[in-house]
Amino acid sequence: MFPSICKAIDQAIDMSKFTELDLCSSLPNQDLLFNHKKTLNLFFPWQCDLKKIINLVQLVEKSSLEFDSKITNTEGAVFDYSMTLKYLGNTYDWLDSYCSTYYYLSNCAVASNNISMERDYVYSVARDFYDLKSAHFIGEESSKKSILKLNSKKINTQCTSVIFSSDVSAGLFKYLATALNGHFVYKKTTFLLNYFQKKIFPEWLNIFENPFLEKGLSSQLFDNEGVSTSQKKIINKGCIETWLLDTYSSNKLNLDNTGHAGGIYNWLVFSYKKIVEYKYLLKEMNNGLLITELFGNGVNIMTGDYSRGACGFFSKKR
Repeated sequence: MFPSICKAIDQAIDMSKFTELDLCSSLPNQDLLFNHKKTLNLFFPWQCDLKKIINLVQLVEKSSLEFDSKITNTEGAVFDYSMTLKYLGNTYDWLDSYCSTYYYLSNCAVASNNISMERDYVYSVARDFYDLKSAHFIGEESSKKSILKLNSKKINTQCTSVIFSSDVSAGLFKYLATALNGHFVYKKTTFLLNYFQKKIFPEWLNIFENPFLEKGLSSQLFDNEGVSTSQKKIINKGCIETWLLDTYSSNKLNLDNTGHAGGIYNWLVFSYKKIVEYKYLLKEMNNGLLITELFGNGVNIMTGDYSRGACGFFSKKR
């Protein structure tokens, strides 16, 4: 009835004959499994049809093209919508499931003049369709970003202050999550191996994980092994508070499972210091580079080396 499942079982049995027993490979502690008492709404279905979607993307492109005469084309507006039903169970007779929705809207605008041609894009993602940025916003903002890139120039090699825009700064913390992952820790392939509970950031920087945010894009009640998720400090006053462990890595390291099989959950980066507004931060930097885009993949988690291409806006004191 299910030939693919039967085939997978047969292949697993065949592989087991040639595989050494690994005592760290096991189910999670039964006491850690989600107890079904908490609920979280991530499911917001939208009554859509093809006509609505076509009208939506056409409105995005129209807003983009009409924004300025320098916008000569678009690479197309994109709308993506998915509904996910996830079931998870194990031989402890534990079984649970959840539904979720995902919406994505973006546009890439092409700007040109007599000297150059540039493109840039803007996107919005949400669990609820009605939380997406408007079609006008997506169209106009993508046009603004493309126009600002016209007549770009290279700057000389130098040491300078930098500010990462919010569009790209989240990516920096994704590499941090990788470096804190238990599998890199027990293999000793992370540059943060000897920095547990030591300061790696300024004292004002903190990261708090909250898996229970309503409509959160990374909200989950249990991880990919059924272990309950929990709120926790990841970075406290600049210091590493925890590794990110699943069952296997926690067994390898003889540490408590942190419920991170499958990823991280809504990292909230904050400071106890007074926050400087974006426009004042730019003034305070004076000379420096506002980075709005990164490209390339020159990141080495073992050594911590970080070398990527960047573009943005250079501020120079007059």
